[in-house]
Amino acid sequence: MPQETLETVFGLPLPVDYVRYVRTVPPGVYRDTLAVDQPDGDGSTAELEAALDFRRGQLRDDEAPEQLVPWAALGRDYLVCWIADGDVADDWRVAVYEPNPFTGGTVHPFAGGCVDFVLAFAAGATGLAVLDYVYRHDPDPLFTAFLDRR
Repeated sequence: MPQETLETVFGLPLPVDYVRYVRTVPPGVYRDTLAVDQPDGDGSTAELEAALDFRRGQLRDDEAPEQLVPWAALGRDYLVCWIADGDVADDWRVAVYEPNPFTGGTVHPFAGGCVDFVLAFAAGATGLAVLDYVYRHDPDPLFTAFLDRR
């Protein structure tokens, strides 16, 4: 998938590690919880575009900080976003956004980028207490590819 295509879908420049990730790893889910928004294996961007529209709507409805750019979901409750607070996308940090329609959401910053976050999540080492619930249950498979989207 060309970087330009991904940037057109997102509407902004993207960190290189995300582009490399989607070129390397098939669509799937980590620990039955974390799903990175990416094109289908055949290069179709329709589902990616729909997911991004939905997640952006969630952030708007929750009046989340405007610099949050969603790129993954954690179950049904949390969004994984870049904090797009500078002109250089490779410098953007990742955050987990915890929505709350009544009091406003909470941004839980992570000290790293996309691939750093995915690896830390898979290893149970994000350091974010909000994600402790993922590791309390029997260990789910580390990664499950979406076979119908390859």
